[in-house]
Parts: sequence; C-alpha cells; structure tokens
Amino acid sequence: MIKLISKFYLKDVEQDLYILSQLYPLSEIFLVIFSILYGIVLNACVGLTLFPFGRLFKNGKVYKKVWLRLGFSLVVINLLPFLVFYGVLDNLQEHQIVTMNFWNILGIVFLSMIVFGFYRISHVLISVKKQWLYDLDKNWEKKWFNEKRNQCAMYEDWLKNHKKWNREELSESTLARIQNISNSSWKGQLLGVLFYFCLFLVGLGLVFL
Repeated sequence: MIKLISKFYLKDVEQDLYILSQLYPLSEIFLVIFSILYGIVLNACVGLTLFPFGRLFKNGKVYKKVWLRLGFSLVVINLLPFLVFYGVLDNLQEHQIVTMNFWNILGIVFLSMIVFGFYRISHVLISVKKQWLYDLDKNWEKKWFNEKRNQCAMYEDWLKNHKKWNREELSESTLARIQNISNSSWKGQLLGVLFYFCLFLVGLGLVFL
C-alpha cells in the first residue's frame, strides 16, 4: 500500500518538476514577483473587509452592500488579476524569451505591479462615494467622532446607537481606513490606477518589443 501511494506521489512530483522545468527564466521571475505582490494586495484587502464572506447573513439579514462589495472584490481583485497573469505568462512562454537583460527584467517587474492598479480601483470608489461599497450613513464620520468622544455609560445603549449608522458593525480599524481613503482626492486615487496601468504598458514594451 505504501509503495503504491509513494509511486503515485512520486509520479505527481515528477510531473510538477517537468512543468516547472518547461518555464523560461522570465516566466519564472514573473511567477515569483507577481505572487509576492499579489499576496501583499490580499493582505491589504483584509483591513478594508473587501471579502466579507462572514457578513453575508449576519444576524439573519441580507446586506446588499456586502454582496456588492464581495462581487466587486471577486471580479476586480481575483478574476481580472488572474486573467492578466495567465495572459502574460502564456505570452512569455509563447515568445520563448531565453536571454535576460536589465530591461526585460525591469519590464517583468512593471508587469507584475499591475496588481496594485486593480487594488487602487477600490480606493477610487471609496474616495468618490464609500456608500457604494459599505452600508454606512452619509454622516457616519460625524456620528463616529461624536460616539468616540461621548460614549454612553451603558454598553448596551452604546451598541444600540452604534448599529443605527454602522449597520454592518465594521471594526474600528476598518472605519479608520475607510475614513482615511474617503478623505483623499478621488482624482489622486484614479491617477494611482492609471500609473500602474501605464507601468504595465511600459512593461509590455520592454519585454515583448
């Protein structure tokens, strides 16, 4: 039994090593850099609660903004980066670029940084109108400030008032990040998105032209 299991295991390992051995050097560099940067983006998404699976049916209610935010994240943070990753990796393999130099490695770095562009789209939406993604009142910042300054003596009363404007019951750290982004310039956030997409185009030129 052990021999049978080890046989299939070794066969899978050999297949994985064979697939990795078929990658060209630039493909391997792109795979590593893109994975690292994408991990950084996913870690940043936690603070903004962009993947609110645990809030979908909280307290037996259905929050439309939670579903909207989750759908946005699955498409913009998950699906689109994967499509770009697949497209770039497929083209790198197809062009069979063997030689490496400073410029095409720099291009690989630029191509990988496109993940930050997709993440910045969420910042643009929050800075324009945070109510698109979060179930918060229009004057939530003022109410939050007043609540922090003059909290009720009884926790039950505080919690009751707190839920009136913070219907999703977002954490203090999430509210602070939303406030920080919403107070920024949406034009500046949009410029950040365009910056990373321009780097991506430059990277295409450096690698494939």
